[in-house]
Amino acid sequence: MRRVKRSCQRVFINVPFDNTYKRFFDAIVFTVIACGCVPRCALTISNAARTRFQKIVELVKKCPMGIHDLSRSAPGRSYQSPRLNMPFELGLFLGAKEFGDRSQKNKTCIVLDSHPNRYRKFISDLAGHEVSSHNNRVSDLIDVLRGWLASAPGIDGIRILPGGKQIYKLYVEFKKKLPKMCRREKIHRVELTYGDYVHFVKAWLQDTGFTT
Repeated sequence: MRRVKRSCQRVFINVPFDNTYKRFFDAIVFTVIACGCVPRCALTISNAARTRFQKIVELVKKCPMGIHDLSRSAPGRSYQSPRLNMPFELGLFLGAKEFGDRSQKNKTCIVLDSHPNRYRKFISDLAGHEVSSHNNRVSDLIDVLRGWLASAPGIDGIRILPGGKQIYKLYVEFKKKLPKMCRREKIHRVELTYGDYVHFVKAWLQDTGFTT
């Protein structure tokens, strides 16, 4: 299997953390790691002495890349209240790029939604920005992210990433193996923290020879 050399690029993940979105969140974290980058989100920092806003600001400052999914930012059938954290944090990220120093101006991001042009109904100020759709399908989401990560500036160009279909296939295989990995470590699935999940993804990809 082709190996992927790790990069030090941190990727800020700005998405919902609820159960209805979890399958997408898990796939995003897996894809970011499989593509050689470091996933970072609000779940990474557990410092109770800092407000959530302070944590987000710190993450935005330190991450040159960002993934922002707006697919839950308007009422839907499986969720009644729109999730406004995602547009808010996207605004912080774009503001850092617009008004920050040279390192901040080099930021790059991908904005996601469930369907093309749906975002125009609730955040028309994004008109002119490219928004990618994942059609509420994990396979499409992984394919879109792989394409973005493969072409994003700042990613060392010494390796070619496998295609989105291959990464999706690996993700499905990993999810099948995850319960056994949890049992081996004596962790119940519902007890898995974000850190636990990231550890399992990295360890499994290394064991399969996919990453170095």
